[in-house]
Amino acid sequence: MPKFTIELNRTLIDHVAGTDGKVSLVPTSTILAHQLAHLLNSSGQGDHVKFTDWADDLLGSGTIEVDASDLETLKQFVRSHPGCPALLKRQILEVMEISKPSKPLSVPPVQYHDDQIA
Repeated sequence: MPKFTIELNRTLIDHVAGTDGKVSLVPTSTILAHQLAHLLNSSGQGDHVKFTDWADDLLGSGTIEVDASDLETLKQFVRSHPGCPALLKRQILEVMEISKPSKPLSVPPVQYHDDQIA
């Protein structure tokens, strides 16, 4: 299975209500990669070796390399983690979703022969 990169070296965006009643999006000092690494390291479930490897990568570079199966494992882990706040879950899952490679085209690429190339 081909691997792709999930880049979580981003700040958590908080929703803050102003005095005028409008909600503002405010960047925080919390880094998504660090929060997910903490959740993975403190988990008592799943593939401990894989989870700690991912946590090390997240703490080092803020990114992890995964395949489609790993992505589903991570998404399920984040969704079901009881200690992960909803705002954090949402933003981590959104980054995972946009990191997914698009589906391959159903039409195969055109094969040219040397005599067709001018």
